[in-house]
Amino acid sequence: YNNSGAALSEGDGVYVSSGTVAKVGDDNTVGILGVVCEDIAASDYGWVYIEGVFKVKVNGTVDFALLDPVYSAASQKVDDGSSNDVAIGYIVNENPASGASEVYIAIRSTLLSSTTHS
Repeated sequence: YNNSGAALSEGDGVYVSSGTVAKVGDDNTVGILGVVCEDIAASDYGWVYIEGVFKVKVNGTVDFALLDPVYSAASQKVDDGSSNDVAIGYIVNENPASGASEVYIAIRSTLLSSTTHS
């Protein structure tokens, strides 16, 4: 149930805080519950993937390797995180191109586990 007061778009990462659904943003210290499957209007019901592999955009230029953790950045983008960020997933590309603009990640739902950036 989307009780955030705003629409959620397909592909948005979301988490739950104090019983309210919210979009995952940069400097995320709470992790990710899942990825919105389809647009969900405010005060409406919808579906969220809690596991799977997703193609996402990279914020800036990051040289990722297979199984590197990824962290939320700007809207629907990932980066290599900063202090206290919680990983939302990890790279599943065999060898992503150096500075690739898009990568494949497997999400790490807070329902399953979490990892904090050190």
